[in-house]
Amino acid sequence: MLFPQGLEVNDSIYSVESLDAAHLLLGTTHGLFVVNKATFTAQRFAHWTHGDNSLEHKIVYATYNDPLIQGRWWFMTSTGLYFWEPGLFNPQPMPVFIGGLNPRVVDIRSVIRDESGKLWLGGTELFGYLDHEGEFHSKLDNLDYIDDTPMTLQYRLRREG
Repeated sequence: MLFPQGLEVNDSIYSVESLDAAHLLLGTTHGLFVVNKATFTAQRFAHWTHGDNSLEHKIVYATYNDPLIQGRWWFMTSTGLYFWEPGLFNPQPMPVFIGGLNPRVVDIRSVIRDESGKLWLGGTELFGYLDHEGEFHSKLDNLDYIDDTPMTLQYRLRREG
């Protein structure tokens, strides 16, 4: 049985991605882990990168391998957005500025890069994109509320003028 050191019996694994040909990347309730596909041994992400931070004490909801930036991985957590790429030892925070000049802790659940290069973010009270300079553009106010039937929340993106 594979049980990464640092995970508890009641912890959850939220995402599994292929990190490279030999490893899987796990996003969990206690940060990031790397699993060797051949031996099924697991280690903290920091051990694999020779760093000292695996986003411990953070829930990692999802991971995303950026198709625009070679080797860049995005990590969506309960306390914001982080990234890592070869050459870095530790995941780096990517501040998301909302409603003024000061960043606040944002719960980010989903990320995807579109064909124009915008990195779209979704999360708790959060919808918008990061542009090429890393500036966040909220589009939450551009959503029209359509329906609130049980188990369904539907929104429609209003066209910008």
